[in-house]
Amino acid sequence: MALFFVGKLSAGDIEGNTFALISGICLTFMFLGMRKSGEEYKFSTIFWGNVFVVIATSFSMVDLPPMSTGDLAMVGYLGIFQIGIAYVIFSYGINKVEAIEASLLAMIEPVLNPVWVFIGYGEQPSTWAIAGGVIIIVAIAFRTVMIEKRRRRKPLPV
Repeated sequence: MALFFVGKLSAGDIEGNTFALISGICLTFMFLGMRKSGEEYKFSTIFWGNVFVVIATSFSMVDLPPMSTGDLAMVGYLGIFQIGIAYVIFSYGINKVEAIEASLLAMIEPVLNPVWVFIGYGEQPSTWAIAGGVIIIVAIAFRTVMIEKRRRRKPLPV
């Protein structure tokens, strides 16, 4: 992921890069917390984590422009499908894989963001960003293949 920022770090970007770093650290704690909280506390961990985010970011809602019904519908749709259902599926799967595997799989989405921006807006990702994305995808593929090979080698219990 560090390669995404090579050549792009400047004093003007420090605020965004700082928030990106904090976001990554929080994501790490989310993975660890979800794995350690146990099955009975997993959903409450997600719930209280989201309550914390609402409280921590509520200051940003002070100067919001008026929202149309379409805007509210879009935000609701994204909240339910992009966040809500994704959390349910992710929280189910987090105990089925190792934390490193979950974090690598979760990296697919930010790795593909430059692709979606290129398709939607024509903004060309840097060579370093492409190299970083390729490294992450290769790491995910390599780890997946190695884990599958290891699973196939294990003898079945008698």
